[in-house]
Amino acid sequence: MKKIILTAMISLSACHVFAAGGAHDPRMILGSVLFMLVVACLIILAKLGCISLGLLLSVFKPQKVIRLSSGLNGRLLKSFLLGIMVFIAYILLLGISKFIPKPYEGLLSIPVLLLFFIHFILAFTAVSHFTGEKILANTSSPKAGSTFFAVLYGGIVILLCGFFPIFGIIILSVILLTGLGGTLSGLVSRG
Repeated sequence: MKKIILTAMISLSACHVFAAGGAHDPRMILGSVLFMLVVACLIILAKLGCISLGLLLSVFKPQKVIRLSSGLNGRLLKSFLLGIMVFIAYILLLGISKFIPKPYEGLLSIPVLLLFFIHFILAFTAVSHFTGEKILANTSSPKAGSTFFAVLYGGIVILLCGFFPIFGIIILSVILLTGLGGTLSGLVSRG
């Protein structure tokens, strides 16, 4: 929310500067402001979609979510380093698809992107559950032990971290890379 308000304030001040100079058409300025608002709405919808998919996963496969989030217990640094390697592997696989002839490029890039999306949702859900369990345990909530509420509270807190201007993006990246590594180690170690 803070980013949206800051973007709106900068846009409005830019409108005043451009309108005072008379150099630009006000319709162009209004169009750029509306474009920024649409982008902000799409970012918010993407974040809500991540929480929604995580909640669906926690309802339909609660034991899998618990098992994947247990891969983070006591192994945060190892999971972060593994997450960096996993992310680099996805980038390399997409880079390799650029060397494949054009008609067949999608044969590798589409499955890699689909696999990354599924892995990302699993990682987000596992990290949300891990964070939510810590929140529910430390607040002595009666909802402790509920996979749904752990994912809900943890997911909201994680996504709210992303709204801080610079450090939020860094924190969110570290959290999600840790989730990628923890999810992979949870999938591999326990089949």
